[in-house]
Amino acid sequence: MNRELPEPAIMPFFLRELRDDYVDWLDEEGLPDGLPFLLSPTFAYEAILNSYFIQANLLIAPWNSNANRARALLRFLNFLHFARGGKPW
Repeated sequence: MNRELPEPAIMPFFLRELRDDYVDWLDEEGLPDGLPFLLSPTFAYEAILNSYFIQANLLIAPWNSNANRARALLRFLNFLHFARGGKPW
């Protein structure tokens, strides 16, 4: 697997400690390269929500199709978040 992910020019403080552990975590969870994921507006990773992308038909789908699904889902969840006064996803 290719785990060479680019790092932002300015790394947020809360990600600095995690950057060394993400490769091990991805491998332990069996998450393939290129799998989209969603972060909430508060930068929370929701494991159950993101497990949607681990369906067999999505694992073999083209990358751009999964990216479009992720963007559409993100827009909808952010709409709900802001329309309900900031309630979590």
